[in-house]
Amino acid sequence: MFRKMLKQSKEAIVVADASKLGQVSPAFICPAGEIQMLITGVSTPDEAVAPFEQMGMRILRV
Repeated sequence: MFRKMLKQSKEAIVVADASKLGQVSPAFICPAGEIQMLITGVSTPDEAVAPFEQMGMRILRV
């Protein structure tokens, strides 16, 4: 179901706070390489978002 939704979307966006970054979950939605934007908190450390920036994701801290 999620794969079909992603194929029909213009952009895949993830919203996650710093405690979720770098964690592995048993629920698989899509490969990280298919995500275009990560929205996270202003206090999220640079080290936590660096791997996602290196993958080409846009990072928005709010």
